[in-house]
Amino acid sequence: MSVKPSNNPIYFVTGATGFLGRQLVLEISRSDPNAKILVLLRCIETPEFDEWLSSRLQSLDNIVKVQGDITLNDCGLESSVIEMLASSSLAVFHCAAHYDLSCTETAIDTLVNVDGTAHVIALAERCTAKSFHHVSSIAVAGDYHGFWTEESFDEVNTWPNSYGASKHQAERLVRNSSVPSKKIYRLGVLLGDTNTGSYFKEDGVYSFFPLLNNFTRRVPSTVPLPTFGWGAVPLCPVDYAARAIFVLSKDSMTEVSKDTEVFHVFEDEVLRADDIVRLVLEAAGHRRTFNLSWLSHATSVTSDRSKLDGVLSGIITDFSRILKDFSVPLELFYQFCSPTQFDNTTTSTKLAKLGVFSSRFADYVPRIWHGWLAESALRSKRERETFFLGKRVVITGATSGIGKKMMMKVIDRGGEVIVLGRNPDKFTAGFTSGAARDRVKFVQCDLLSNSSIDTAAASLKQMGSIDILINSAGLSIDRPFALMSTDLRGIARMTQTNFLGPLRIVRALLDTLVEQEGARVVTLSSVSTQLAVPGFGAYSATKAALDQMFTVLSTELAGTGIGFTSVKLPLVKSPMTRPNRRLRNVPMLSENDAAELILSAIVSGEREVSHPVARLFEVVRVINPSTASSLSTIGSQIFIRAPYIAKLLGNRFH
Repeated sequence: MSVKPSNNPIYFVTGATGFLGRQLVLEISRSDPNAKILVLLRCIETPEFDEWLSSRLQSLDNIVKVQGDITLNDCGLESSVIEMLASSSLAVFHCAAHYDLSCTETAIDTLVNVDGTAHVIALAERCTAKSFHHVSSIAVAGDYHGFWTEESFDEVNTWPNSYGASKHQAERLVRNSSVPSKKIYRLGVLLGDTNTGSYFKEDGVYSFFPLLNNFTRRVPSTVPLPTFGWGAVPLCPVDYAARAIFVLSKDSMTEVSKDTEVFHVFEDEVLRADDIVRLVLEAAGHRRTFNLSWLSHATSVTSDRSKLDGVLSGIITDFSRILKDFSVPLELFYQFCSPTQFDNTTTSTKLAKLGVFSSRFADYVPRIWHGWLAESALRSKRERETFFLGKRVVITGATSGIGKKMMMKVIDRGGEVIVLGRNPDKFTAGFTSGAARDRVKFVQCDLLSNSSIDTAAASLKQMGSIDILINSAGLSIDRPFALMSTDLRGIARMTQTNFLGPLRIVRALLDTLVEQEGARVVTLSSVSTQLAVPGFGAYSATKAALDQMFTVLSTELAGTGIGFTSVKLPLVKSPMTRPNRRLRNVPMLSENDAAELILSAIVSGEREVSHPVARLFEVVRVINPSTASSLSTIGSQIFIRAPYIAKLLGNRFH
């Protein structure tokens, strides 16, 4: 592309599509509308970035996209662009970086954060840039024990992750470069916009929000929740960071200097981790907390000692694997228990003189929380629409009923389904669409036959990976125990179909499921496992047995990545219940609604889904078993006669 030289300042920004980069481009454009802003992009087509800027700026005429890559010499720029940069009053803002605290591959951090910085510096030197502004991080402090100021640098030589080490190396490259007026901005933990609460990427403090949200949704606000973490966590809202960087950069451009200035860009009030958690919980409407910071302190001390103790190290490794299953961001626990105390007195004083004053987390945390909730709801909607795309789902009993409804919904959402069933003719008759038929396979399997199960499992292994296994097939008998045959043949069939059969499938496919990271095993259980429903004792016992087995399995397989979901369904109008004349007119869930409930539980990754009434009954049973038994007896009789009672009251059940 061709870009004409300009006498006006030119800002060259790397990482412009990132969380901070885009906010900095916005800040520059608003504060210096006559300046030209060149943004370095690996791909020129950035519709999401363009839409974000367009919604905040009246015009994008002063923003020019140039294609390149910081991992290449001269950042992969065309010679015409380099010539234009060299003939202009150039200020380079290097925001691009690879940020992933959980990443164990040091090569990518070195390539982007170290080699990439070297290439940007070389470009700035070649184009005789007037100033160089490098965005760094407090992660450069690594394992430093003590007070870390703007002047600190060589005092540390160990880091808990490759990101901090690579950013430290990048800072050294900037310090040793010949570019005049070098500025380094060490950012705290980035947060969303203080005014709107909008954010870009769910990392940092946001990584804990899903966990806190689960707590607040399930625990009454009158019950205290724990806070954790004793380390100081410098917070930095993205709009404050962009404003501070630009104001400091403009101030530095007035005086060209060979020295390197370092600024600590974060809020003046550095909060402890437990204070941050407490304020977030308050924003979520949960104002009662109790402090567990001592636990985090103990964890930190234990972590240090584990380096010399093999047994202790193994315990911590196992504990970490378990927490990972609950989506707890382990890499941030170190930051929440960091031994480093950060100081920004010099930077804060200078910013105050320039008219920029620190924000306070307590003032805008409600906007941060509700902004996250809004984005989380939108993201959940998108995930529901795309979750099954490309996933391989195995469903037992999918030739009819709820299983068949789930099969069709998974196919409609782009998934691939393998049906385990007894009757191939019944399976084939359910399809009319050739396109859908291509993404469905049938494997014959009779849950009443162990040899049939073993043969089916062997076939599944040959087909490859499995993302989701849904145990939908089931057998139900509505009959009081005293009226059953003395040989208990019906109970034996139910036990094989509802418990032993599914368990045998899971055991045969266990290695395959472990290999597929994030695999999930789903069982269709029943609210009768929580209620005492006359006539369904044997059925609920077989369902409860599988629930309990999977509950124990989830602990035995903790850290392997396998998830378990139990959906305790109420009565569903399906082939299983239609022959039951006693239930013919009682209120039931439709097959379609039941299937949607199950798939939603899979998408959300919930461990257990049940009806509120069934959960309440469990609580009553724990408190007073006799009352629970009486309520169950009376309640079941009322439920069976619900249509008649409704008719007396002038209502109708549909």
